[in-house]
Amino acid sequence: MQAVLLMAGKNVRFFPLDTSGQKAMFRLYGRPITEYVIDDLRACGIKKFIIVVRKEDDQIAPYFGDGSRFGATIEYVFQEGLEGQGQALLQAIDLIKEEFIIPNSYHILEKDLFRAVIDRFNNEKLDGLIPGIHEENIGEYGAFRLEGDRIKGIVEKPKKGAEPSHFRSTSAYIFKPDFLKYLKNHADDEFAYEAAISDYVREKNVRMHEIDKERFMPTLKYPRHLLELRDKLSRTIKGYIHPEAQIAKSAIIESSAYIDEGAKIMDGAHIKGHSYIGKNTLIGDYAIIRNSDIGADTQIGVRADVARSIIMEGVHFHGEGFIGDSIIGPGTKIGAGFLTANKRMNREGHSQGVICGKEVSIGIRVSTMPEVLIGEKATIWPSATVYKDIPHSGTLKQEK
Repeated sequence: MQAVLLMAGKNVRFFPLDTSGQKAMFRLYGRPITEYVIDDLRACGIKKFIIVVRKEDDQIAPYFGDGSRFGATIEYVFQEGLEGQGQALLQAIDLIKEEFIIPNSYHILEKDLFRAVIDRFNNEKLDGLIPGIHEENIGEYGAFRLEGDRIKGIVEKPKKGAEPSHFRSTSAYIFKPDFLKYLKNHADDEFAYEAAISDYVREKNVRMHEIDKERFMPTLKYPRHLLELRDKLSRTIKGYIHPEAQIAKSAIIESSAYIDEGAKIMDGAHIKGHSYIGKNTLIGDYAIIRNSDIGADTQIGVRADVARSIIMEGVHFHGEGFIGDSIIGPGTKIGAGFLTANKRMNREGHSQGVICGKEVSIGIRVSTMPEVLIGEKATIWPSATVYKDIPHSGTLKQEK
């Protein structure tokens, strides 16, 4: 069986990280999200991968190469337009020679699901198998028309009271290669993928594999979902201190923390909970890192407090401040005294601090209100308070 990863899409709805590369290539615990997916598929016996990337891709192919470093073979095809999943899959039509699975490239920790659908597909000798989850508000989705668990059709956005079922599809579809003939028949359709599946299920033995929505990994539609993925992943990774990390005698490293190669933890620093400290990263004196992911080549300064956040590679934070429930994009420079608010005044809504794009410049004593988004290469002058989103390359000065 082959695996096809569709990674040519743009980061729609991913501002301000939409300019920071393919979202499934963001790193958690020092590794791109997609690498965890590939590892899980390999554990289920899949060694052959096809990755569909954008023509201008400069991240995915250079990182994964031919796959030999990961115990796999990887081939690439390029998609120039952004016409959807059907068109992306059609780019790979000449490379698909056998049954194939199409997982989401960011659905980590799904090894058990992959194994279950692969085993069932093979044991029952099916033409197709589509994982399905129950949705009370199925009118927002395409609903399966079912006979038992056999899929006989898909009704898009059914009206209330006329729902054929309350099940919709999710990732990790498996098909025989003859599905591609049906897809080719709809090559010019805007919704080629959906149309081909509708034709295929009418003629072939395609089953739904019901999965528990509560255990399914969250989607990666918005940047805040990175925090959910990080939290779930962190609970599966054991604590570790690399032998080439430098830890001050007075530093406190809890047993669940992961300290990578070349990291330096200075006097009095406290690394708490399920935290990751990346390669060659420095954590300053008396800084506290709580359940956070700190990327490679980053500096967190004296008496900084970082909680439940993702600080990407190459960030420089001078310290003496608080970053909570936030994401800081790569290469961002933050002056001392930076404070993020992560709760609204009325205490309603979920906890979320700031999300910064890459290479943002933030002066000293800056503060941000909850859920603020700051675009790539934005500049925020000293002592400013950020109440509203800032666009890419925008500037905010403190009003006098």
